Amino acid sequence: SVDISNNILDKINSDLRDISDLLRAVSLMKTPHEQILELVSGYGEVWSATIISEALRQEGYPFIFLNARDVLIVSEDELGTKVHWDISEEKLNIFLSEQKILFDESEFGKNKAIKYPGVPTPNLLITGYIATSLTGISTTLKRDGSDFSASIFGKMLKATGITIWTDVSGVYSADPRRVSEAQIISDVSYTEAIELAYFGAKVIHPKTMAPAILDKIPIYIRNSFAPSHPGTKIFLPPIKGQVLREHSVCGFTTVDGIALLNIEGTGMIGVPGIAHRLFGALKAANISVLFIAQASSEYSICFATKEIHVESAKKSISEAFFYELKQGLISNIRIISKCAIIAAVGESMSNTPGVSGIFFGALGDASVNILSISQGCDERNISAVVYASEATKALRAVHSAFLLSSLDITIGIVGTGRVGSAVILSLLEQVNILNSHFGLNIRIRGITNSKKMLLGDNLVSILNEKLDSFFPIKKTTSYSIDDDINIETTMKRSRSSSSLTLDYNNDSSEYQNSDLDIFFNYMKSGTTPHVIIIDATSSDYVASLHPQWLKGLVHVVTANKRAIANSLELYNSVYSSAKEHNRMYMSQVTIGASLPIRTTLYDMLSSGDAVYKIIGLMSVSVGVILNELIDNGLSFTEALVKTYRSGLLEDDVFADLEGTEAAQKLLLLARELGVPMSLNDIEIEPIASRRTIDSWDNLNGLFDKENDIMAEKCRLAKEKGCTLRYVQRIECNPPAELGNRSEITAKASVRLEEVPLDSQYAMVKGAVYYFAFHTDRYSQNPLVIQGPLSDSANTASGIIGDILRIAKSIGAKGKATKSISSPLLNY
Repeated sequence: SVDISNNILDKINSDLRDISDLLRAVSLMKTPHEQILELVSGYGEVWSATIISEALRQEGYPFIFLNARDVLIVSEDELGTKVHWDISEEKLNIFLSEQKILFDESEFGKNKAIKYPGVPTPNLLITGYIATSLTGISTTLKRDGSDFSASIFGKMLKATGITIWTDVSGVYSADPRRVSEAQIISDVSYTEAIELAYFGAKVIHPKTMAPAILDKIPIYIRNSFAPSHPGTKIFLPPIKGQVLREHSVCGFTTVDGIALLNIEGTGMIGVPGIAHRLFGALKAANISVLFIAQASSEYSICFATKEIHVESAKKSISEAFFYELKQGLISNIRIISKCAIIAAVGESMSNTPGVSGIFFGALGDASVNILSISQGCDERNISAVVYASEATKALRAVHSAFLLSSLDITIGIVGTGRVGSAVILSLLEQVNILNSHFGLNIRIRGITNSKKMLLGDNLVSILNEKLDSFFPIKKTTSYSIDDDINIETTMKRSRSSSSLTLDYNNDSSEYQNSDLDIFFNYMKSGTTPHVIIIDATSSDYVASLHPQWLKGLVHVVTANKRAIANSLELYNSVYSSAKEHNRMYMSQVTIGASLPIRTTLYDMLSSGDAVYKIIGLMSVSVGVILNELIDNGLSFTEALVKTYRSGLLEDDVFADLEGTEAAQKLLLLARELGVPMSLNDIEIEPIASRRTIDSWDNLNGLFDKENDIMAEKCRLAKEKGCTLRYVQRIECNPPAELGNRSEITAKASVRLEEVPLDSQYAMVKGAVYYFAFHTDRYSQNPLVIQGPLSDSANTASGIIGDILRIAKSIGAKGKATKSISSPLLNY
């Protein structure tokens, strides 16, 4: 009503005049007083609560206004605000009794039974933030005082629950600004909430929970802007150590702006009172300690404090231990600046073995250097100090390690030819599946070839948006060599990139000139904890960088066999770098594309089998040429041109024709067996020797000699009831097994052989690989792996498989589905 509004305005204007008089006094005195600040800052609470309570009453709701200064009595000590419960509760009860009498006599009270049956009335609208001191002076509850008020009055009124309305929907499992997949935690224990709040979670202050904890009142964190969201419940579990959720860790948090101080020296060993003197000196300097760690030898004590206090802390310690420093009993007080604390919090950690292992393992896998660690005996909190520059990466790594979010993986792709483009297209197609089934958050941060490179925090969206400009030809292609040879079925691919290349020909400003050093450093610079570089080139120079990448703590997936199929020195450097720096080097696709050749051989040897020999048809292109010669009667030149136009030959066609490509695959198998072989140790029979080809449209008798030789070989083979195959063999003496690798000798060859028409080799036709493993366990019938040629789509699928193997090694686990439990989810 107008009268009530005028009364409120009169009261506010009266208060404003009082404030004006106070401020004039301050102006004259030229000295502000804290008590005046406390008084003035509380007026807003009083005015707003008065207005709202009257507005609610006008709408017919039974509310009465309570000025907290009339009942809430507090004092300040070194621990902060202290509530005088007995006095406050007595004053509150007097107020409630008086108001109940007035309420019952009011119109609200007389109509209560009719309008509000079963509803306790009157309802209170209480000011937050403000209180009164023991001496009767107006004061406030300081930081987060309004939430603290709610908890205080919840206890005094014996509430069944306390709801804190804020601008977020609850307590997050991590800072959502750093971890995009951070989740709202539905249930949190009091101790978990205190740990999270202390270590940086801004939703609720530890002091807010204290009154609720005394009476075991649950606290609900709700969002004013999303009132339908259930938020987070903070409560006391009925059983200590009760498992509250599926995961032992409820959340992670960080404290930034930290510095470490380490005090060490032989004079500290076994000397009582050192810690007392140390922390006494810090207390005298009013410096808070956030983190403590001490070696069991007592040789050193390490602690963390805010970086702004670190110089004062060092000065205080130097003064307190002046004698020990002068005598050399304390050798060093060392400061490590620009640090952050990362903490894992969980009530159930104490009942779950291996939590610390997962936590520190995740940091190690993410190449995060741990400066110091600390854990209480209650195991609710595991803390580590890391460099501030690695804090976000560390937070994302541990968050995903406990399955609270997807595993973040940064990918950089070197090479944008057929294989590189196929990898990009496969990743774009599979990125959502990799996330939903395997819990992987794939971020493509860089693509480069020999001329240009494209860098960005996550290129997935850019590549999807501009797919037609980056990949200018149709997204779906298929091709065949000859329907009679039935190669179409083995090469047809949805969105095949066998002839796709990333288009760097336009002048887009998004491109930079290629620089592999800049590219590598950019891959490493992000906050994603795990980095994989894919080498989709055939470059000797790029291959030479593989050890450097591994030493830079990057995993490598390669389709480029030159790093491991050339010199033994480079081969050994690659694998020693991977082992020394705990990185994975995946080269599955260098033999047989997506066929599991290397993994099969590794599993055989690891399980104790002995390998006598491996025989294979490892050159698909030469195999197709031979099919054309014998089955279709083409000349060598005609068969060569047809195979070239189908895209089956290497860019350097003589790598196939001279047998080098097949020999390199054989060399890789030999080295897997433990034989220190080089390419010169392999007997190679070339199909054709190297020469210059000016134009594939007219070879001008360039291969007339081969036409005659191959025609004669085909005739002789047919007369014997045979056919021709380009066969690769490696034979070990004694059989290769893990225990005798230093004693193995081997013979390897790449030859054109006549094979009977009823043999397994003769039955292999078209663009197909064939590998036969003769071992102790497969002595009667070899283990055979056979599959389609290494077109770029097949190679890309093998590279995706290598990415999944790396992901599994660093903690990725399949996500369960609602409909069926698939073994794929545990790959």
